[in-house]
Amino acid sequence: MLTEVQKEKLTHQFHVMDGDGNGRLEWADYQRIVDNIAATRGHEPGSLEYEGLLGQYRYGWEQAQPFVVDGAMTVEKWLEYNDALFRQPGIYDSLVRPVARMIFDTFDGDGDGKVSLEEWRGFFACYSIDPSEADACFGGLDLDGDGYVSRSELVDLVGQFFLSSDPSAPGNHLFGRY
Repeated sequence: MLTEVQKEKLTHQFHVMDGDGNGRLEWADYQRIVDNIAATRGHEPGSLEYEGLLGQYRYGWEQAQPFVVDGAMTVEKWLEYNDALFRQPGIYDSLVRPVARMIFDTFDGDGDGKVSLEEWRGFFACYSIDPSEADACFGGLDLDGDGYVSRSELVDLVGQFFLSSDPSAPGNHLFGRY
């Protein structure tokens, strides 16, 4: 069962992803994120990169289908979906790590093996999160204080966001402050 901390984080993520603010998470919201990422990275629709990104988000949407009613999920259904998801054995390795790697690979724009504050601002922009949130959160996400988020740090942060019940875990602010 989701803890109150997890519910708060996941509710915040729901609202971040609900780009039109209609209280319903629909494929169009996922598509908006894909299009924002593609535009940021210069991936043209139909390109191999675009189709790969689209496929990753489509897979996420398809996994949620048992909780979709009339083409959308409410926040309550979103929480039910995540609760069911996190009850699955091995979910960290089968879902959380791949999500973290996908986020990292997408936003390590210069391919230097680390995500800078500027690249993190790009991540927030793709999810329509105020860029000042990136500035406010980045220091806490940079676990070793070197000015960057490494791949291993991001895997830890994504795990904290989805799985931790610690209200002070740095990964809680993966999608901005809530």
